[in-house]
Amino acid sequence: MWVESFIANDDRLVVDSFKTYEIISEYRRNVERGGVAENLLNQLLNVLFDRLIQIEIRFGDDGFAELPEQLLSLHGKDRKFVAVAIKCVPYAPILNATDTDWAQEKQLLAENEVTVIELCTDYIQARMSNA
Repeated sequence: MWVESFIANDDRLVVDSFKTYEIISEYRRNVERGGVAENLLNQLLNVLFDRLIQIEIRFGDDGFAELPEQLLSLHGKDRKFVAVAIKCVPYAPILNATDTDWAQEKQLLAENEVTVIELCTDYIQARMSNA
């Protein structure tokens, strides 16, 4: 499992700064309370707090992260992940578990040198096939 592997190594996790805290807040909103995912998220944040890279990003009047013009077609809620990724040198990869939006935008992201690592490819392909 990716989280366990991540905890065991020296990699760092890129998130928006705690001034906005949108990425961690989204993770919290999307995990089942008291479930395995919440436990892993808590473990990740408690153990690795010093390995978080906080990137300050700007949000527009629409509430979504600001991006270069060529990336504005991305789903609004996904923009914060791209915004923090492209502020890193080199760009940080985006890790995705189950969101099909990333697979649908694969070409646009690749054209802009943004890498998305799919953690649950079979699940995503099944969801896209049934859509």
